[in-house]
Amino acid sequence: MGPTPLPGLRVGELSRRTGVSAQLLRAWERRYGLLQPARSAGGYRLYAEADERRVRRMQAYLAQGLSAAEAARAALSADDPASVPPTARQGLAGGAAALARCLDAFDEPVAQAVLDRLLADFTIEAVLGQATLPYLHDLGERWARGQTSVACEHLASNILRGRLAGLAR
Repeated sequence: MGPTPLPGLRVGELSRRTGVSAQLLRAWERRYGLLQPARSAGGYRLYAEADERRVRRMQAYLAQGLSAAEAARAALSADDPASVPPTARQGLAGGAAALARCLDAFDEPVAQAVLDRLLADFTIEAVLGQATLPYLHDLGERWARGQTSVACEHLASNILRGRLAGLAR
């Protein structure tokens, strides 16, 4: 009797099941260690159910707006909730609230640090759509009602404009 075949899915089957291209699955494996396949006697990658679960968690975190690196870290550590990064637990809303507090308090160094963390943990689209633009809209309304100073509006606008200009380069 020959050797017992290793259980597992080849990359094409994992791709079909998850909707993630085989090329992207290999990239996630290489860049983030997201997948830990066994190898067949012929050298083919064989993925286990745990790999499929991590891919699905990665997809869910990406859909929430996390960057690929942060989504991979969260997906890998999802079996141990204490090890999930704080921003993944708090979500983008928590980071957006922290940014708003810092900008409203004229605390530029901390606002820059919060913005750095948001941009590292989430996609630029998510940070713009769910943190910076809603804050600027609210700030404009508060200024129009006389509830904040033009100095606050100028500081926040300059910080955010400067960061976005830097990203555009």
